[in-house]
Amino acid sequence: MIYRVTKQYGKGADTLATQFDNINDAKKFIQEKLIEDARYKLKVTYRLWEGMDLLQEFAEVQVTENASDSGDTGAGSGTASKQSSFQPTPFNMAPRPSGTPHSWIKDDDDQEEDGKK
Repeated sequence: MIYRVTKQYGKGADTLATQFDNINDAKKFIQEKLIEDARYKLKVTYRLWEGMDLLQEFAEVQVTENASDSGDTGAGSGTASKQSSFQPTPFNMAPRPSGTPHSWIKDDDDQEEDGKK
């Protein structure tokens, strides 16, 4: 029997990835591709077809014993990606009275008044 593997990025169209004669080879290929796509943070849906019949749909990595032995067992590798890269500055958090324009430049008139006082 011929097993077809198709892939779909987001809401795009299904495209043929490859064909296999053995279902186990097709599932192994899909698992490897899902792990690779997870590294690059791609959202890809793989579908396994037998002729014109849909057998199974794969949307995210299914953890198995073989997939966990791929070398991604570092304890620090998962913690760095979960931290937020956004760090607000004090300017973003400074309270400001309502109605005040967001201008950081003083006018010449304001500087002269400050010098006279």
